[in-house]
Amino acid sequence: MNGKERMRIALSGGTPDRVPVGFFYNCDYKAKCAGITSQDYIFGTNEDRFNAMASTFQLHREDWIHSDSGINHDWEKKHKIVWDENKAFVENLSTGQRDDIRLDLTLTSAQERSNGPGLDYGYSYIKLNRPLDSIKESVDLRDAQIRSANELIEQGFLDPPRRLVQLYGRDTFITLPMSNLFFNSLVFFGLEEGLIATLTKPKLFTSLLEMNARQEFEVVRAASMVGLDGIWLAEMLISADIIPPKIYVDTIAPLHRQIVTEAHRLGLKAIAYLTGNCLPLLSTARAVSYDGVVVESQDKSGNRINVEDVRKSLGPDICVFGNLDPIDLLIYGSDEALRQEVRRQVMVAGKNGSFVTSSNIISLPVKPEQINRIIELNLEYGQYPLKG
Repeated sequence: MNGKERMRIALSGGTPDRVPVGFFYNCDYKAKCAGITSQDYIFGTNEDRFNAMASTFQLHREDWIHSDSGINHDWEKKHKIVWDENKAFVENLSTGQRDDIRLDLTLTSAQERSNGPGLDYGYSYIKLNRPLDSIKESVDLRDAQIRSANELIEQGFLDPPRRLVQLYGRDTFITLPMSNLFFNSLVFFGLEEGLIATLTKPKLFTSLLEMNARQEFEVVRAASMVGLDGIWLAEMLISADIIPPKIYVDTIAPLHRQIVTEAHRLGLKAIAYLTGNCLPLLSTARAVSYDGVVVESQDKSGNRINVEDVRKSLGPDICVFGNLDPIDLLIYGSDEALRQEVRRQVMVAGKNGSFVTSSNIISLPVKPEQINRIIELNLEYGQYPLKG
C-alpha cells in the first residue's frame, strides 16, 4: 500500500495497513532543506518553492505532502531579491524601487497581498481594484474580481503543486492550502478593527466572507484540474479563546460546508486546521463533513489539547491528525518521551484507524533527525492491528 492509498483510506474513516505519517512545515524549515533562505522561499521563484518542498519530501519520504501555492508569473518576472548589509529587499525591476522584507516575511508595502507571492495565511487571490481604505460598505466591493480556476493555473499559482503531482503524485497524497476565510476578511480592516467590524459592520463583513468563499470555489476547482488529492482549510483565528464559537457555528462553518461539498464533488478530500481552543467547535466541525481535522498541541493560553478528547468529540469516522508538540517534545523532549507520546497518540486516537501521525507546524529549530525518528516510531507502533 502506498502513501496515497494509505491517506485516502484514513481520510475515509478506514484502517489502512499502518498509520499514515506526514507533517506540514514552515517555510523556514523547507528552505533549509533546499539550502536557501526563507526570503528566497517567499519572494523568490516558483522554482525555489518547488525545490524546497521536493527537497523536504526527499529527506523524509512521508505519506503526505502539504504543498504551498505558487507565485504570480507576472510578479515573479518583475521582482528579485537583493541583499544589502545582511538585510533583504524585494526590488522592482522596472522602477528600481526596493521594498523591505520584514522579520515576519511580509513586505512593508504589503503589495504581495493582491498580486505577489503570499502564502495561505492572510493571502487572497481576489483582485480588489481599489484601495482597502475606500471599502466602507458592501457596494464598495463591486469592482473586486475573483480569479477563475483557469486564471489561477495560467498565472502560476498552481505551478509548484502541479510539479509535485507530476513527480510524486502517483504514490503520495498531496494537498493544497486554502485561504483563511475569517482572517482574510479581518485584514481588509486591520486585525483589531476587523474583530470590531464583525459586530459593527456585519453586512460588510459577511459580504467579505462570502466573496472569499466564492474565490475558494475556484481554488478547489484549480486543485482538481492539476491532479491534487485534497484541500486544507485553515482558520488560524477561529478559536474559542479568541472569538465566540457562535461566529464559527453561524458564519464560517456554513461556508466551509459549501467548499467541502464542492471538493467532494470533484473527488478531493477536505482537511480542516482549527487552531487554539477548538474543542467547543468540534461538534459543529463534525457536521461540516470534513474528512480530517488538525488541531494544535495547545490552546492560546498554553493548555494542552489531548487528541483523545478530539477523537471523542469528532467520533470514529473523521480522521484525526496527531498533535505532537513541535517545541517541548520535538525540540527539547527526550527520545523516551517522544516514543511514549507517539505510541499514546496512535493508541488513543488511531486504535480503529482514521488517524495520521503528525505535529503542528514544523519550524527551523526542529532537527530533521527528529522527524525521521517519528517516522521510525510510527512504523514500530502504527502497524494494524495495533498491539496494545
